[in-house]
Amino acid sequence: MRRVIKLKQHKTKPKKLRVAAYARVSKESERSSHSLAAQVSYYSGHIQSNPEWEYAGVYIDSFIGGTQTTGRNGFNELMAECDEGNVDLILVKSISRFARNTVDLLNTVRHLKEIGVAVFFEKERLNTLSTEGEFLLTVLASFAQEEINSMSNNIKWAFRRKFGQGIPHRQCKVLGYDWQDDKMVINEPEAEIVQRIYTDFLTGSSVAELTRALAEEHPELDLNYHRICRILENEIYIGKLVMQKTYSTNPVTKKNRVNKGELPFYVVDEHHEPIIETAIFEEVQSERQRRMELGAVWNKYINTSSLTGKIKCGCCGSNYIKNGRGIWMCRKRTHGHGSECSGRNVPDEIIKSKFTEICGGDYDMISAMIVNNNTFEFRFNDGNTTMVNWELAGNKDRWTDEERQRKSDYAKAHPIDNGRLNCFTSKIQCGVCGENFRRRSVKSVGSYSWSCAKGKKVCGICWMREEELKRVLTEALKLPDFDETAFTERVKRLVVHSNEELTIYFKDGSEKTVPWDSKRRIRKNVKSSTNNTAND
Repeated sequence: MRRVIKLKQHKTKPKKLRVAAYARVSKESERSSHSLAAQVSYYSGHIQSNPEWEYAGVYIDSFIGGTQTTGRNGFNELMAECDEGNVDLILVKSISRFARNTVDLLNTVRHLKEIGVAVFFEKERLNTLSTEGEFLLTVLASFAQEEINSMSNNIKWAFRRKFGQGIPHRQCKVLGYDWQDDKMVINEPEAEIVQRIYTDFLTGSSVAELTRALAEEHPELDLNYHRICRILENEIYIGKLVMQKTYSTNPVTKKNRVNKGELPFYVVDEHHEPIIETAIFEEVQSERQRRMELGAVWNKYINTSSLTGKIKCGCCGSNYIKNGRGIWMCRKRTHGHGSECSGRNVPDEIIKSKFTEICGGDYDMISAMIVNNNTFEFRFNDGNTTMVNWELAGNKDRWTDEERQRKSDYAKAHPIDNGRLNCFTSKIQCGVCGENFRRRSVKSVGSYSWSCAKGKKVCGICWMREEELKRVLTEALKLPDFDETAFTERVKRLVVHSNEELTIYFKDGSEKTVPWDSKRRIRKNVKSSTNNTAND
């Protein structure tokens, strides 16, 4: 008779939840510091007072915004602990403390949800693992992001109000000036460097020369190429202050964009004492524009010719430059912007031949030559234009029979090692056409074979199994097994005359003609072992 036994239920002690908290303040002030300390104290006591919770720490970020996760060390450290399985629940004061970027917030919460970590927002009374959690979170996060947009607009309004009063929103460090209270005063040692930059530039020095010289004399100032360019174009050195040169496009990404007229500029004349005279500043701007229009022609350190600056791209309008191989290329395309320009490269000999055809070599008659897809547009100084067709000849002009033979001889003497070179490379020659045999892999049998470079259809010689080649040489050299060292030391070359015989030429001057079997096939090892097993 069957018996049914009822086992007593063993009550297991519930596992404690590992609970952590996150706190953040965005503004540096005594009040914010007190608020952050109060949050840390509150959450530490709140978690440790609950007998069902295990304290997993309080993570904080001081004086940093919540629009992005990068730079928030406390937040990222907390996420790392969650990924390692050390946290089950995160307590946060509100959604805005956790993140103000809706995309980052939802991505983070969804990731935590996948690994079983809940986030509880106390102000909104919202648990992310609840059924309605993500829907409410999306709505509330959108309000949090709109709040940061509203705050950004208020800050911009305050900045522009200050701009209208001639007050900059921050005290930027400028070479040559120091800030004393709200005034800019001249720093004499730095002002001398600024004056030298302007003077040397007007006397013919390039920005690259200035960069090298000042880097040696004043390494502590970090005067790189781009900084010197900004010094040469900054009107602050003539006592003029221009505000809102840049503006933020998005309060979340915080990316700045150069103001090119999208927003108004605020200009304050005679804001501070100038370092550079206005006439010198304007002369420098004219010189910069002149050098820009001339391109490389003005620079004495660049190897130029009478064509430099005359050849223009018909696609983007940039100058053409010549590389070391005598090829003219669009400058914009050469400097990593190939997707923006489709200007074709042109050999120097074509350029010069067309110039000679149009102006007889008198390049001064031409103001510019525009390179189009298949035409050159020559623009004369008198305003007339002429169109000339052109095409690339490729290698047709120089690819003669002698050049082909020279290239073939070089390839035979310098084979490319593509993993197929061995002791037979460049030593097997076709007796019909004179070409070398090449090694190729036969995947069907997992082996290699050798065949004439021109192929069976040209010379009629079949390909030869490497195993068959080794067998023939082993018998001819009277060796127990094939030895690469012995073959290399004794054999000069092999000549395959037909599908029945080949000649071995030895290094001692002798030769030997031996038969080989073009129909001999090496079967797969698997098939061979199967047949052997069947025969046994």
